[in-house]
Amino acid sequence: MGWFSRKLKGRQREEALALVHHLQGILAYQQLAMEIYNDAFTTVVGEHPPLGAEVWDRQLGVFNSPELVSKHIIPALEKKIEIIKLMKTKHEQANSLATKKLQRPYQEMTSAIREMLDRAQFQLDGFTKWVRGEQKFADLTQPDELEQLAIDRTLIALNDLIYDRIGLTFDEWIAICREAINSVRTSRGLAPLDSEVYRSQYIRGLQGERVRFFND
Repeated sequence: MGWFSRKLKGRQREEALALVHHLQGILAYQQLAMEIYNDAFTTVVGEHPPLGAEVWDRQLGVFNSPELVSKHIIPALEKKIEIIKLMKTKHEQANSLATKKLQRPYQEMTSAIREMLDRAQFQLDGFTKWVRGEQKFADLTQPDELEQLAIDRTLIALNDLIYDRIGLTFDEWIAICREAINSVRTSRGLAPLDSEVYRSQYIRGLQGERVRFFND
């Protein structure tokens, strides 16, 4: 039985790197959408999520004020949907990056974006009906599992590409993440984060702290 390597080389490696840059750019927009919604959630529910909740768990809460939901949650969900639709457009425009050997990570992101959009629209419809008095109770957690599974599959495929097939170091990966975040920050008129500030926030987030990349 012969030895073989899954590492990509030459042109294939460059193509894979281009896809990684694209996918991380999409995830940076997801981070922005998450921050907008979770900050609105915290404003209405009145407490911060427990440590690590934004990285590892869904935020859960009971909403009692239609006025606060109308003022904070619904506009945040509308903005979230707008951002996810932008993600969808950017992803579709980058379909040329999905070469034969790179189909899986691209398609997994396609599925994840679809689930994100479906969940956000489901939440918006449910909150809107509740605020209008069209229904007395709304359990809006129904799409959560499907979205989470789709995101998990995307991250598994992305990590396989980053570490097993390209062989990026942690420092190289951090640089790509920072570039993606700064691209979105620039699009919102915010100054880029320098490398030390970004690295500190990234690691603190992984350790369970509640960090923000877009609310200067």
